[in-house]
Amino acid sequence: MQAGAQDPFRYLSFRLGGNEYAVPLPTVREVCAYSTPTPLADAPDWWPGTLDWRRERVPVIDLRRYLHAGEAGAGFGPQSVLIVLDLGPQRLALAAEAVGEVLELSPSQRLPPPPGDLGFRTDHLEAVGALDGRLLMLLAVPRLLRPADLAWLQAQLAADVGGDGAGSE
Repeated sequence: MQAGAQDPFRYLSFRLGGNEYAVPLPTVREVCAYSTPTPLADAPDWWPGTLDWRRERVPVIDLRRYLHAGEAGAGFGPQSVLIVLDLGPQRLALAAEAVGEVLELSPSQRLPPPPGDLGFRTDHLEAVGALDGRLLMLLAVPRLLRPADLAWLQAQLAADVGGDGAGSE
C-alpha cells in the first residue's frame, strides 16, 4: 500500500449523552473501567476529580457537562469507562458512558464541522466522521479544553499536590 493523502485516520469511538464521539487513536493511553474520581474542593461541575493512574494524578473530565452535550445529571453505569489521553504534557481522563471500537476513516469520510449553533460547543471538533450511516464527533484533543480551563486545571493540580498531597492513596 502506498502512503499518501488517502491513508486512513484511526480513532477510538465512545458514547456520551446520546452521541457518538471519537478521539485519535495515537492520543489514547489506556481505557479503564469507570471508578469514582477523588474530588477536589472548589472544582467546576465538569471536573469531578482526579484518577490515580500509574502513580500519576490525572484529571477526569465529564464531557457531558463541559461541552453541554447530553443530560448533565445522568450518572455513569457498569459499562462506563475512563479514557486516558495524552494532551501534550498533560494527561486527561474522559468519562464516557461506553467505549465503542477502533475505527478507520478515510479523508473522504471526515467532513468539516457544521456551521451554526448545534445546541452544544463545536470548537473542540476536528471533523465529523461519516461511517456506515453513523455520524461521529471527531474530537481535536489539543483543543478539547479551552486554554484558560487547561491553565486553571493545571494550577489547581499543582496547588493541591504542593499543598497537602490530597488525592494520593
